[in-house]
Amino acid sequence: KIVAMITSGTFENTNVMPATWNTPVSMDPPLFAVAIAPIRYTYKLVEEYGEFGINFLPFEKAELVYRAGYTSGRNIDKFEELGLTRVKPKKIKTPLLGEAITAIECRVLNKIETGDHILYICEVLQTWINPEYVDKDGRIQLDRVSPVYHIGRKKFVKIDADSIIDFEKSN
Repeated sequence: KIVAMITSGTFENTNVMPATWNTPVSMDPPLFAVAIAPIRYTYKLVEEYGEFGINFLPFEKAELVYRAGYTSGRNIDKFEELGLTRVKPKKIKTPLLGEAITAIECRVLNKIETGDHILYICEVLQTWINPEYVDKDGRIQLDRVSPVYHIGRKKFVKIDADSIIDFEKSN
């Protein structure tokens, strides 16, 4: 499953955590869902501010994803500890990750208790694409992008451009 790095809090007091339970759930209106356990510090911040960022990092940053998941933002500033760059968002208080391929600014619309996690349904307010990964027409360069996928426990993989089949180009 693709890993989303969830940023929460404010620009001055930010946390980041990896979340593999994430998915778009509607195109019109644009909605995204993320499951967060109430024991997580991110849960506290999302509850307090009602918004968060969803960031997708390149595979080269898989170690940061791993380390962010095995430390708590209650005890340390993960941005400082992991050397992450804060990017000013347009519509929320929570910063985005400068290391991300792309990011989504979200506001919580609804939440559903799903056992040991809360499923947040959020409104997509703004999207951001790192200019490093965009071609001259403003499209993500799929041959340069390989996001982090989690396959369980401490294992991560990538899907490379050689694995992409473009049926639009094959006709």
